[in-house]
Amino acid sequence: MDQTTQNRYKQILGRYLPEKAVDPVFDFLYINHIGFKITKKRRSKLGDYKWFKYKPGCYEISVNGDLNKYAFMLVLMHEMAHHLVHLQYGESVQPHGHEWQRSFADTMKKYIGMGVFPSDVANAMAVYSSSIPLKIKKERELMSIINRYNENANSKPEITLNDVPLNTLFKLENHERVFRSVEKRRTRYKCVDIKTNEYFLVQGTATIFPMEAE
Repeated sequence: MDQTTQNRYKQILGRYLPEKAVDPVFDFLYINHIGFKITKKRRSKLGDYKWFKYKPGCYEISVNGDLNKYAFMLVLMHEMAHHLVHLQYGESVQPHGHEWQRSFADTMKKYIGMGVFPSDVANAMAVYSSSIPLKIKKERELMSIINRYNENANSKPEITLNDVPLNTLFKLENHERVFRSVEKRRTRYKCVDIKTNEYFLVQGTATIFPMEAE
């Protein structure tokens, strides 16, 4: 890849990432041969990591493009950690098990050390990444601080699945189906479409619109 092309990709990354993260993130993606997609807002997830069983050495990370820069970076680090764990362990460990948690914590510490985040985000991230297993309560506190940097931070606060108890009825943004949360996984919830009885996994950080039981 020539310098002009590299600069163009870095300019794109700079629209979504904190300034000090652009060069190291570009290097990580380039060295690891990872295709990177910036997607529209997705209802069920903020990011994704894929490896292709029949195409060894091919990988892909996607992150929702509607996130503020610090949320975008956090999701990206989450997916980068998946890649590092896949390289070391393949399919022999749980997706969000101890190995991934350690990798995610180490990745956060690396970028905190680079001065990527403002002090309030960096401090909350340091607390969150300080011990394994990672604590859901500390994750929520971190996200609360990161969400202060949303452009609409002064508007009515969004409600996420993490904010409501199990068995809450809710709709997702731009979606007419009604779901009920039935089981808490680590970062996602198993939810059932109350009309079709189909089950879906929805991120705990997904924005929801609680419904009154009929």
